[in-house]
Amino acid sequence: MCMYVGTCNASKKKKDLSLLSSMACKRAVIIGIDYLTDAGSRLFGCVNDAKTCYQNLQKHFDFAPEDLILLVDVPETPGFTALPTRANIIRYLKECSFLSHRTALSPFWFSYAGHGGAIPDKN
Repeated sequence: MCMYVGTCNASKKKKDLSLLSSMACKRAVIIGIDYLTDAGSRLFGCVNDAKTCYQNLQKHFDFAPEDLILLVDVPETPGFTALPTRANIIRYLKECSFLSHRTALSPFWFSYAGHGGAIPDKN
């Protein structure tokens, strides 16, 4: 699933999203992890979800390939940037969030498909 992260007034959501295709400084980090090397954790479809998000951002929101970071554990995936290691995820999130805030209302997209977890709130 792709989600929009950034400045988006709820009453103007439709208008704001339509502006995405005309903004010059767009960035996105898309992560898909199928855990191919761990049979006990193996997932099916996460890399495909990331690939679909990558394609939809180009097709529907006019993101250029150089504005998209695709971190997947299948290097043969079209658009592959790097493996989704902790270091790569942190590196590209920092890099892309910094670049996307150079101008007002620059969108930053983040998508993650893979295992999740929960941490109890101790407050």
